[in-house]
Amino acid sequence: MKIARLSLRSRIFAYLIILMLVSSILIALVTLIQYGEQTKDYHRARLERKEEQVRKNVKYVIKETTYVVNEEKLHLIFKDAIYRIADIHSVDFNLYDLSGTLINTSDTSIGQEEAQECLSVEILNNINVLADKRYVEDIDTEKGQYKSSYTIITDSKAKPLGILNLQYERDDSFSTNELIEFFRRLGYAYIIMLLVAIVFAYFISRYITRCLLYTSPSPRD
Repeated sequence: MKIARLSLRSRIFAYLIILMLVSSILIALVTLIQYGEQTKDYHRARLERKEEQVRKNVKYVIKETTYVVNEEKLHLIFKDAIYRIADIHSVDFNLYDLSGTLINTSDTSIGQEEAQECLSVEILNNINVLADKRYVEDIDTEKGQYKSSYTIITDSKAKPLGILNLQYERDDSFSTNELIEFFRRLGYAYIIMLLVAIVFAYFISRYITRCLLYTSPSPRD
């Protein structure tokens, strides 16, 4: 049955219920969008913190090493230190020379032979073009979703030595469970609100139609 064919009272009742449902859907959509934005901001900020911590440790190792600090000695400088730094900060990272060739990786689960042996031209170009010499890309693998950042590491005189590649895993399981629990509670609230709205709409529609009936002019003879 079309709404236009309903009585005035029924139409007012239906419009109020539709308004309630549309408002509920809009609130849910805004909540979902806000959750997505907050999740992106959280992972971006966490990656930046991890990256800054690793960079500080890398600079310290370069400062304290007994090897000659240059690109050719980078694999010796971080032969053991790369695993120690990764363990301290609970994050895997790779070291590449300035041409994009892999020097070492802290991820022992995949092994150096399975790591990306050479960076793509696109990555190298982006690192060199960007003002902060930093490039971040999103990667989807069988293990999960990762954010991979690439930054230039330098010596004490700001001379480029190599490329630091940080592998940050995006784990959204906790926040996703929290979102599901939030929508479950929101659903219970919506059910209660809908029942209240039905009762409210019923009496409002009844009141409006009665007022219109009593205030309407009498038909002429």
